[in-house]
Amino acid sequence: MAARMISAIAVGLLAACTGGSPPAPAAAPIATAPAPAVAALIDIRPITINFRGQPIARLFADGRTEAVGNNPPGGAMSPGPTLHADGTIQLTKGGRTARVTTDGEIVVASPGGKEAPFGRIVGDHLTLGEAPAGVHADGDMLVFDNGRDDVGQIVGPVDAGMRRTALVMTAAFFADSAP
Repeated sequence: MAARMISAIAVGLLAACTGGSPPAPAAAPIATAPAPAVAALIDIRPITINFRGQPIARLFADGRTEAVGNNPPGGAMSPGPTLHADGTIQLTKGGRTARVTTDGEIVVASPGGKEAPFGRIVGDHLTLGEAPAGVHADGDMLVFDNGRDDVGQIVGPVDAGMRRTALVMTAAFFADSAP
């Protein structure tokens, strides 16, 4: 403490003797506000979709998916589309991509960038193209709208975000297999 006072007096005396002014105190750093968080359009958390107790599709924490495709439930899985929290989807075939808009529209883009509507998610319901029926989430179940066929059961945390993600996965698999 005494050394600091002596230093301050010496700086003041030096400034007075030389006709200058004491150095200005260092400016406090300017605080910047963090960038606002952007709400995720796709909730990327690991889940598995089972059919009759056997896995048919998975979403990994990094957004990669895999599915049985034409193999039976519980069979070998192949890599599927990659989902991104910002709503973009990298499909596996033909350099195509897809995206989900904030209002639930699902759009597929060709390698040249030409976009075409593919489907729409409203609440817990997915429609594909012009089809009058689609798939809906009912609790932890994904069900075709015909009411007879289950698509699968969501295994993992089941909340509104994951029901939407399961519907996005379903649309992404259909888009990936479309001609």
